[in-house]
Amino acid sequence: MPDFKKWTMEFANIDYSKKTPKQSDMEIHPPTFNHEFLEELGETDFSRRSFLKWERIMHSHGATLQEVYILRNSSFKRCVDVVIYPESTE
Repeated sequence: MPDFKKWTMEFANIDYSKKTPKQSDMEIHPPTFNHEFLEELGETDFSRRSFLKWERIMHSHGATLQEVYILRNSSFKRCVDVVIYPESTE
């Protein structure tokens, strides 16, 4: 679609010279710790688990235009509480 940008400028009146700055930080709720779940999960079947803010944000959205817009300009209503990295795909 080599002429798409030209078409959007001409027919949709999109002005590409107007830029909005990305946000420097995103506020999210603190993680909710379900101690029973974490205890039952144990320490053997995953390489690590993370409660870090930016890892939680990364795993709380997809790649739709709406989600990317929220990621750049706003905040998500809900983020995951923990990110768990399994050791294997089994």
